[in-house]
Amino acid sequence: MYMQHICAPTDLYFGALLQLRGFAPSVDMLRALVSEHLDTPPVLTHRLASTHDGDLRWERDPHFDLRAHVGELADLAVRPEPAHMWLESDPGRQRPLWRMWLLPGDGDNWGLGYVVHHAAQDGTSMIRTLEQLFGDRKTATANAGQSDKRRSRPWRALRAVPILLATRKPAAGIATLPTFPGAGRHLTSRTVPLSDLRTISAASGATVGQAHLAALSGAIRRWSPLDFTGRSERDRRRVLPVCVPVDTREPAEGDVTTGNLIGLMPVGLPCGEPDPWRRLRRVMSRASRNRIVTGKSALRALTDDVPVRIAFACLARLGDRRTVALTASSFRSIAPLTVAGTPVDNVIAIPWLPPQHGCFSILTRYKNRATLSVLTAGGPDTSAALADHWVEAVSELREACRRVSNGT
Repeated sequence: MYMQHICAPTDLYFGALLQLRGFAPSVDMLRALVSEHLDTPPVLTHRLASTHDGDLRWERDPHFDLRAHVGELADLAVRPEPAHMWLESDPGRQRPLWRMWLLPGDGDNWGLGYVVHHAAQDGTSMIRTLEQLFGDRKTATANAGQSDKRRSRPWRALRAVPILLATRKPAAGIATLPTFPGAGRHLTSRTVPLSDLRTISAASGATVGQAHLAALSGAIRRWSPLDFTGRSERDRRRVLPVCVPVDTREPAEGDVTTGNLIGLMPVGLPCGEPDPWRRLRRVMSRASRNRIVTGKSALRALTDDVPVRIAFACLARLGDRRTVALTASSFRSIAPLTVAGTPVDNVIAIPWLPPQHGCFSILTRYKNRATLSVLTAGGPDTSAALADHWVEAVSELREACRRVSNGT
């Protein structure tokens, strides 16, 4: 996949920070908690190995040592950091490629950091792993008995043609952000009440994900080095192509803790539209449920059911920095988590940066909070500005929905 292109080793890692209140347990207690459920998500104890015919498969690592994967970072604050702040500069090629750290904090709060190589897990499998380790076991293992077989249907890949055609024009503007591998990574997170996005959803019929993308469109309108503020009709119709990752798993597939089954969909965000309500309606059309469902099926067939060379070329095109300005990901809602008897207060995503990309954002939804994480290859003000504009845009869109509901 395109993530295998030359880039800094730490750029291929993503994860999450779990924030908790009170005093932290010992790192030995954390290791004991993790060891109780090591076999539930096999990705934790397995490694990728080559077969005789050149394929890769997961096998149990005979040299697995939990102490090499679960450690402590006593000197770091309990806040989200780019992966390179937690990892050594060159994490190497050991399998499985994951790490977990205890962040002891100051006695009032503490944290738990988890990062994993994107070839080993995607956002869905990472969240399911955290739920199996620290969540309700019945909820987390609900799919364990289902079949993981999938019928091959190569003809579905033809549905990806419109998706690929959407990348025929270069993406402009945000290329002005510097993209030096391994240097200048800055991560900012901002949190709003999840009820704000749900209020927008209830008033408009949009999904929470569509409400988020509409708010992000308004935030980019203010943040981008492009000028989206023209007043002509042509200016109002301007869109910015962004990459929206979608989970391509099918309901019958049981194990969702291993592997990367994410497809990439280009979506044109209506950043030229000044009216927040109209931005939302346009996002609802461009990222409609039907389009997403059709896209998931096509993208899965594209990766699994067509020759590898064709699949690689298509994926490289969909994720090419020249055709999408940035990535706007969104994790599904996360079930309540508890670590060593302490409820997790919030979960904040740690994004990764694909080769040559300058910005990657991830929305997490946990309990009553919606948190946007923004990782950029520019200065700290760059990521903070986009995150702050997103908070403003959510509030603006909620107020617009209120006015529409009241007929004012």
